[in-house]
Amino acid sequence: MPGSALPDHEETMSKIVIVGAGQAGSQCALSLRQMGFEGSITILGDESHLPYDRPPLSKAVLKSELEIERTVFRPAAVYADQGIELRTDCSVSGIDQAAKTLALSDGSHMGYETLIVATGARARSMPLSDAVLERSYFVRSWDESLALKAKLEAGPKDKPLVVIGGGFIGLEVAASARLMGWPVIIVEADQRLMGRAVHPRISELCLEKHRAEGARVELNTMSGDIEATADGVALTVNGERIEAAGLVIGIGALVNTDFLEGSSIYSDRGLVTDAAQRTSDPDIYAIGDVAICEDRYLASGVRLESVQNAIYGAKICAAAITGSAEPRLEAPWFWTDQYDYSLQMVGLYSPELTWIERDNGQGSVTLIGVDGDQIKAGQVINSAQDFAVMRRAVDMQLAVDAASLSDTSQKLKSLVLKK
Repeated sequence: MPGSALPDHEETMSKIVIVGAGQAGSQCALSLRQMGFEGSITILGDESHLPYDRPPLSKAVLKSELEIERTVFRPAAVYADQGIELRTDCSVSGIDQAAKTLALSDGSHMGYETLIVATGARARSMPLSDAVLERSYFVRSWDESLALKAKLEAGPKDKPLVVIGGGFIGLEVAASARLMGWPVIIVEADQRLMGRAVHPRISELCLEKHRAEGARVELNTMSGDIEATADGVALTVNGERIEAAGLVIGIGALVNTDFLEGSSIYSDRGLVTDAAQRTSDPDIYAIGDVAICEDRYLASGVRLESVQNAIYGAKICAAAITGSAEPRLEAPWFWTDQYDYSLQMVGLYSPELTWIERDNGQGSVTLIGVDGDQIKAGQVINSAQDFAVMRRAVDMQLAVDAASLSDTSQKLKSLVLKK
């Protein structure tokens, strides 16, 4: 298919425009081609890099186990070969829904017939002075990861790295820093780690793991009086004044919807869509971290930040646009790696479910969330086999004998996937 270079004039038309060159945007463009869409496709990305994989940024990239260049999904030639124009360093500043045009950062405009918003989310910051922010680190983008990596490699390691936030990214960075020999202090405002996402037993085990690996963890704690020093920051933690080499801020995310302000679909909490990822404007779809699907299996009305959600939503969107068969039903799933703990989750944590624990021994545990005779969620530490069983059970909505699930004398597979 021939390339689709833009003509050199102020306003151009592209049948499908995808705003956002992350996992969701890249996947959607390629899925559209795979499903037979032959019109023009343009991806607009505000970073200078090709679309890349974000999960390694807080783990393998920081520890130099993976060169950051290897996080790129596909070389530029793949997009060109598919007739997909990928424009990097191109942000969108506004939209005119009536005219179906986008205002671009270079002052030009681009028209669309169908718009797909895949802008994702950015790290939430804190009300800090400019001097403190200069010594603070976020880890949601390529450039942010490289900045923290340079700090961790440069040292010296005579002062701790303070991580604000005990969610997935904060804990992954903390684990990476400890494995690189850094003293680490984790400050979490909640009473437990990853409190919104995991069962209390998982929180407890991960807390024990971080402390066993030498990290100091402060729960129910807010950092205070943060100020810049000559070579880092100083802050108060539980009444103690701490001199730190720097801050890592991992306190959540804000959706990138600023360019839609004033439009009928704008929200600073996420763009609401139907099951086909279509917004209230029939010509605009939203996918990935920025979307809130109101009709999604086990995750209706929830904004999800995961690779699986980005890929699944992109394929659903492409199928809706092309009239192709939808991908099979798939429950949301997530993972995080911290030290030698591999935590994998399917479905969403809810205290309203009945949770059954299976101690698999050797540092492995499986938590199963059931509603009556159906498995609705699973959370597994260090058992890929149990996680595979959990995914299949939740996806297929299998009926089980819940009372039998705690019997560790039998493999979970034999209890759940009965012939």
